[in-house]
Amino acid sequence: MSQLTKSEVVNLVTAVLNASPGVYGTSTVPLFTTGEIDDAVDAADQTVIGVIIDTIGHRARSQYVELVSISDGGQITGNFNGGVLVDGREGVHTTPGNLSTKKRNPNTISNDTKNGYYCIQGNTFNFIGSTAQVEVVTYEVGGGTLASPPEYVHAVIAGALAILFPKEGSNVEAASHFFNQQVAILDMIRKGATYLPAVTPFKGNP
Repeated sequence: MSQLTKSEVVNLVTAVLNASPGVYGTSTVPLFTTGEIDDAVDAADQTVIGVIIDTIGHRARSQYVELVSISDGGQITGNFNGGVLVDGREGVHTTPGNLSTKKRNPNTISNDTKNGYYCIQGNTFNFIGSTAQVEVVTYEVGGGTLASPPEYVHAVIAGALAILFPKEGSNVEAASHFFNQQVAILDMIRKGATYLPAVTPFKGNP
């Protein structure tokens, strides 16, 4: 599946809103502005990517994060995602005071090196060991195309509709319908799905 542009997704979401009488409003006084629909699509796109990043081992995860080498006392640049490797193993977070104490104690430093202790103060990274890497995100939401994989577009559509439908109580039932679909689709993504079902329309009372 080719990557959909953001405007194409916004048009799909808008079409669903327009198909629900009394929800989108009139042609002269729409309930939703173009900016609101754009923001909802961006938020839903962000949610999909967040699920991918939180799913260790997901095939698409490497598209959005990377490990960056950092020295003891170095500055973390970029959007830190929380992942830390010390000497190739998952790091163990500790307090700055505890790390400082361990560094000053020659009797325990050899064992502590094996444990991979680290701490972060502001953007400053300190650790005990030989090498360290921190995980930073490498994507941006809000461009001309979706940041999430094209095969996951239905998760974005369902998420955007779940955000938009409850505005001013206009259609809470429809919002719940699309939210439930989003939850189910996100669970499929966590399980590594390569194909997602299309979003089903709301057929209840608009």
